[in-house]
Amino acid sequence: MKIKLSRKHVVCSDGSTKDELLLDEPVTREFLDYLGNFGDMTIRENLKVPAYFFYSEGYLSMKGVLDDDYVEMRRQLKYVEKTEGLFELILSSYTEGSGGVQKIKDEMQRIAED
Repeated sequence: MKIKLSRKHVVCSDGSTKDELLLDEPVTREFLDYLGNFGDMTIRENLKVPAYFFYSEGYLSMKGVLDDDYVEMRRQLKYVEKTEGLFELILSSYTEGSGGVQKIKDEMQRIAED
């Protein structure tokens, strides 16, 4: 899974940045299960259009529609530089199974220690 198009760093009134991303594949339930390894995942399948919300404090948050290729990602302004490239690493590690999960957790630990 890769980012095809990105509109980055729109600064929001709450002090976060918003990145609008177009992925090369739709976001599946399996990918959201994987993403849940790194924070709090909520999937609202009872809505007319099933939506998901992901939050990982100090790293990033995301929302979108299940089975759509558009993602809205936010990062708190004070963490933008530290978390640059984290989502791309999450995407590229998705197919690596448990080794990919550990790689991301190690990177998140490194970010936290900076």
